[in-house]
This record gives sequence, C-alpha cells and structure tokens, in this order.
Amino acid sequence: MSNERYDDWFDEAFDEAFDRAASRSSLPTDNESKRQSWQQVKLQIERTNKKKQRLRRFQLAGVIAASMAFGALMFSQPSITQAVSPIYQQIVDWGNGITGQIFGKKEPVDTSKALTTPPPDIATLPEQENTEQLPPAEVVETNVVHFTDSDESLTESQKRVLFKIPEIGYIPDGFEFYEATGIADSEQAPLLDLHLQYKNADDKFFYIDLMDMSTERAFGFGGQILETLTLKSGAEAYLNETNLRFFHDNDSVLVNISGFFSKDELVKIANSIH
Repeated sequence: MSNERYDDWFDEAFDEAFDRAASRSSLPTDNESKRQSWQQVKLQIERTNKKKQRLRRFQLAGVIAASMAFGALMFSQPSITQAVSPIYQQIVDWGNGITGQIFGKKEPVDTSKALTTPPPDIATLPEQENTEQLPPAEVVETNVVHFTDSDESLTESQKRVLFKIPEIGYIPDGFEFYEATGIADSEQAPLLDLHLQYKNADDKFFYIDLMDMSTERAFGFGGQILETLTLKSGAEAYLNETNLRFFHDNDSVLVNISGFFSKDELVKIANSIH
C-alpha cells in the first residue's frame, strides 16, 4: 500500500473512530470541542506529512543538482522530439525550484516499416533453444582514455573529433587558451565532445564545451533559463546565470559557454564563434 493511500485510509478510519468514541464518552466536554481538538491534531499531522514529502522531493532535487554540477549528463534518448526537425531542446522542471534543459537529436523513424521485428514462432524453434537458460549477467569493464591537447591551434584535437572545430574570434580580456580535454573509449577512438579551458592570471577559468550531435544523443543541463535570445548566426541561444547554450553549424554541434561573465560578454563570445 502506498503512503498516500495509507494516509487517506488512516484519516477516514480515525474520523470514524473519533465519532464513535465522542458519542459514547461520558466526559462533560461537548462534541464540538472534541472535534476542534482533533482538527488541531490532524492539522499538525498533515503539516508533518508535508514536511516529509518536501524532504523527499528536496533529497531527489539534491541528487539531480549534484549530478548537474559535473556538467552535461548524457543519457538514452527520451521520448520527446519535434515533428519537423530531429534536433530538439526542452526546458524541464523537477520541482522545488530545480529546473534544467534537455538538448538532443532523434534519428528519423521510417513509419512504413515495423518498429520491431516479429517474435519467433516458438513452435518452429529447436527444442534445445526453447529449454536453454540464459547465461548469468556479467559486469563489463570499459577502458576510458583521457585526451589532453595544449596546442592553441587545436591541431591534434581536430584529428580526434568527428566535427569541425569552430573558430573562436573573441576571448575576454586577461584570458588565454589553457588546454583542451576529451574522453574516448580507446587511444584510437574518436572524441564525441571537446572541453576547451581558458585561464587568466588569477587562475580563474571559463569553458567552452563542443558536443557532437551527428548521432542520436541527449544532454541534460541544470540551471534556470533566464532568457532566450537570437545570435547573429540566427541560432537561438539559452541564457542562465553562468551559461549560454546554442546549436552551431546546422545543428551539428551543441555549444555551451560557461563562466562568470555578464550577459553581454557571453553573447559576445557566442557571436564570435563561426
């Protein structure tokens, strides 16, 4: 039995028990006074239950916020998409003031064909295959290789990524390129994403993330969207307190600029990317 169903059942049973007890009570207190006393107790119980519910929601929101703090989360394709373009973005609300944004791409589906293959006819399967048990699940270890490029021209990075790295025409005063990093499945595997880091003399950083959107992928970001604006390229950009995100190069690359800059400065960086 779920908590909500149990709470409803408990309230109903308690009310019924109260009425029976009040009608049989020999105490001089009238029923209305008893009813008011019970209502006060019931109100306190409801407040306690609401606090517990808020705590559970806050704990869930805390997990989401903590995950978002590490940057974009790549996950399996969600069910949302747009009717015309395979590229989509959606602003989401997890409650308790925790909001975020999802970017992704869904490969077009050929509706003229069945989405799944028909199940095999059991009668036609070999007897041994029918009775054979599936092997136990195994934990598969993956070999993740970190890639670092300190060349400002990004020559080595361009060899590894699947998209054309755009030129960045404007960097805020005092900052300069520090390094580019990425993750691959092996030493030879391509990089799907590139993380560009820029640093100033005070060891403060800002970042430009470039994420390949040529395959079916989805990313989740935390933070409330404060404004939607249009860049010089015509792309829609989504601004929050520390980030500006937009699709680049015919939606083939998702760009995320992250830094403690003003809106004008973030927009200036974004408009210089071509």
